[in-house]
Amino acid sequence: MRKHLSVLGLAARGAVGRILLITVLTAALAGALLYLVPAQTPSQSTVYPDGKVVTYTPSDYCYLPSRTGVTAVCAVGLAGVMTVLSLNGCGYGTKTDLTMRRLRIGEGAANLWWMALNAVCLLFYWAVMAAVTVLVLQLRIRNIVPDNALYTPGRQTLLLAVYASSFLHHLMPVRDTLVWAEDGLLLALCAAAAARFSQAQRQGKFSIAPIAALALTIGGFFPRMGAASTFIWAFVAAAGAGLCVVLLQKGETEDAEKQDFRVRQDA
Repeated sequence: MRKHLSVLGLAARGAVGRILLITVLTAALAGALLYLVPAQTPSQSTVYPDGKVVTYTPSDYCYLPSRTGVTAVCAVGLAGVMTVLSLNGCGYGTKTDLTMRRLRIGEGAANLWWMALNAVCLLFYWAVMAAVTVLVLQLRIRNIVPDNALYTPGRQTLLLAVYASSFLHHLMPVRDTLVWAEDGLLLALCAAAAARFSQAQRQGKFSIAPIAALALTIGGFFPRMGAASTFIWAFVAAAGAGLCVVLLQKGETEDAEKQDFRVRQDA
């Protein structure tokens, strides 16, 4: 087990610190934008039969992430996380390819550990974004003073916003089992795609898997709750993740079968 943990440590050494930095910066910026940027609906007026005119400014809380720029910030942060994970272990400026060939476990097993670390890093980023977005949105709702008694934010306001916003609902699916499954498959796809890119670079090749996975993940946040496209996204993500795993187990570096004469061959 120690040799497997050493591989996991090797993978974590080049990524965890950078992922933590990207996550903290993205969360701070997203939280600040969501709380400070004005994004209310234009004022509306109601004329009553007695001639009284009441003007109020309703707040569509489900649109706040897009109107404040939070969705774009989270997407850029995810792209940064995918970049770090994809370049981790690919051999740029290091001897990672030589290190991978000298591991005490097979390269296929090492690739799976690399994929597992990617999944943990992505899950951490996803969880932090969900927590910060929901908590800041709840704080903003509580601090809004309604213009009149026609509408008063209450306990269900945040829940309705999460269900009505496609971004918030995919970030925090609540009790939507299908979206939970879709999110899990997209996360697995991103983790496998990043590991596949590293493997391809060590082989002197190039893989578009991380780009495709990132585009599919971002696109998956647009359909609203109950959309039929959720099944399509989940199926494509599952197929893509499966293909990447097969390639991670199948591919070997060009010199993988060559003997390393720096160590005793009869040991």
